Amino acid sequence: MAVTQLFRLVICRSTARVTLHAHRSYSQVSPVLSERLRVFESLREKQGNKKRVEAAENKTLIIRLADGRTVKGTAGVTTPVSVSQSVRVKGALVSKVNGELWELGRPLEADCDLQLLGFDTLEGRQTAWRTGACILGGVLEGVFGAEVYREGASELGLYCDHLLENK
Repeated sequence: MAVTQLFRLVICRSTARVTLHAHRSYSQVSPVLSERLRVFESLREKQGNKKRVEAAENKTLIIRLADGRTVKGTAGVTTPVSVSQSVRVKGALVSKVNGELWELGRPLEADCDLQLLGFDTLEGRQTAWRTGACILGGVLEGVFGAEVYREGASELGLYCDHLLENK
C-alpha cells in the first residue's frame, strides 16, 4: 500500500511538472512523452463522447462470461472490474470484450462476451509490463531528469530505453 502511494505521489508530481513544462514549450518534450500525451488526449476525448451517448441509453446488459455464466449489468455503468468482483474472480489485469482488449475500469456499452485475463495469459503479462514501463519512464523523466526514447513490453518483460546525463 505504501509503495502504491509513493508511486502515485512521484508520478503525479513528475507528470504535473512535465505537463506544465510541455505546455510552455512543447517542442522540448521527448518524443515518448509527446506520444503519451497524444494518446491520452485522444482517449479522453473518445471517452467523453461515449459517456454522453451512454448517459442517454442506460439500458440493461447481458454479460456472458468465459465459463458460461451470465451476469446482468447496466450500459455505461457496469465495468469488467465490477463484474470480476461480483463473480469473485481475483487477479484480473485486463479484459476482452467481444474479442477486443478492454480496460477493467472502462464501462461496458452493450451485451457482450467477457473474458477476464490475469498474468497467466499473454495479454495480461503484456498489460502488466506495459504499465510498469510507463511508470518507470515517468519516474526516470520526472525524478532523474532522463530522456526516455522508447518504452514498452516484449515477450520477456518490460523495457525503457533512456539517456541519463551526468549533471
